[in-house]
Amino acid sequence: MVSRNILEYFMTRKYILYYLICIVVLGSGCRNQMQLKDFFPHIALQTKDCIGVYGSLTVSREQFDRTFNDVVFLLDHMDPRIKIGLLNAHAKILVVSNEDEINKNKELVMSLLPAEAIFANLDGLDETIESGYGTGLSTTRLEFMNLVVYYSLLTEPELAVVYNELCQAFDEASKDSIFVPGKKYRDGMMDVVHQNASSKNALKYGRYLFCLYAVYYGNGSGGPPDISVYEKDLLREVNPLGYTFVRKYLAIPT
Repeated sequence: MVSRNILEYFMTRKYILYYLICIVVLGSGCRNQMQLKDFFPHIALQTKDCIGVYGSLTVSREQFDRTFNDVVFLLDHMDPRIKIGLLNAHAKILVVSNEDEINKNKELVMSLLPAEAIFANLDGLDETIESGYGTGLSTTRLEFMNLVVYYSLLTEPELAVVYNELCQAFDEASKDSIFVPGKKYRDGMMDVVHQNASSKNALKYGRYLFCLYAVYYGNGSGGPPDISVYEKDLLREVNPLGYTFVRKYLAIPT
């Protein structure tokens, strides 16, 4: 029979080990949080109505606020089921200076996935104000469409019908080469950030919705190179399913 003293000895060692493990885990978590706050001093954590938005040290408060306001606007003007999907996925928008800043802090950034990045100084272009496609829209509004597809339509079972509608609209646009995805969005390409989408050959659908939004809400004078029409009325004529999809699920009340 094992003596009480021996049991107490092992129990004491067990609880000491447990205590030390807790200290290590909590300490690591605290360090990660400190590193996160050092790199992202501008943070709006996810709430019941909005996904998280993070702005790096090189980003101004004005740039962060513009991005945050765009995110709030987009979430308020979409199908509620899509919004819930993004919240369930804990999707995020990161505002950083440029891609170099991400590469230098890759581990920290990867810990926040799923996310899309907006660049506040991409070779002089402030994407919180405009995209590089001459649409008059911020890149925030366009890149957000990737999140919609990859972390809501693709992940929420109840949105399978909506996702299928997008696929049908894509097929309609592809048939006449109205939309031709760039190389990095084509089937078989691997995106380390959006592996769930690339593994299902769904990168092209995110890019397609990106382009649809740019044409539907843009100023008609420009657009991404993947799509051949820039005017909303022409989009309705040549890709009615795509036009209807945006109007139905991402409509802005007038």
